[in-house]
Amino acid sequence: MRSIRWVAAAVVVTAFTACSDGDSDSAGPVANFDSPENRATTDAPDDEGGVMALLDEFGPEGDPAGEPPAVGIDHWHSGYEVRVCGERQLPYPDDSASDVTGIHSHGDGLIHIHPFQHDVAGGGALLGVFFDEIEIAFDDSTLELSSGEVLREGEVLCDGAEAELRVVRWPDLDGHQPEMFTEGLRGVGLTANGQLFSIVWVGPNTRVDEIAPPDAAFLREYLALP
Repeated sequence: MRSIRWVAAAVVVTAFTACSDGDSDSAGPVANFDSPENRATTDAPDDEGGVMALLDEFGPEGDPAGEPPAVGIDHWHSGYEVRVCGERQLPYPDDSASDVTGIHSHGDGLIHIHPFQHDVAGGGALLGVFFDEIEIAFDDSTLELSSGEVLREGEVLCDGAEAELRVVRWPDLDGHQPEMFTEGLRGVGLTANGQLFSIVWVGPNTRVDEIAPPDAAFLREYLALP
């Protein structure tokens, strides 16, 4: 089934790229987006009927009726950073060459969100999908760093206190009205273009207003915003 998804994803990306070329200037500086050639030549499927069923479902124009981010329609970007007791970690590496879901990393500190599959579109576009795609361990008590080190609750101390893993989401680049999540972290939604996320190990009494948002300068430039 995974091999079928590769080919279906390639066709969706091809159609979406063709739709996007006309307004590339307004999309900001886009670097090395997904290669349909790489995806189309990997694990070629034996079941042509299964491929055609997926293509019939997606359609060449994507899913305009789908809840955003919709398959083949929306192409969003959100900024994120990981901090451990206030210390910023390096972003996760580029996994775009092996991307299956369309929610992935280019190693630039952004979450690139253009779903290839309906199960990760709309309300299925979640932080947990991103971490699964880049093959990084992540749940309510575990976080793997870009270095490969895996941190678990009970093993991390911040200022002598046992640290907790939290996610803070800002709805836009202005860094106002943050929302902090202390559980169900994999289910935190990627619900709009231009959101900011901090995935942090902090002391148990840390307030949401004590957690700084990621630097939005690169994402602002990427989205061609003033």
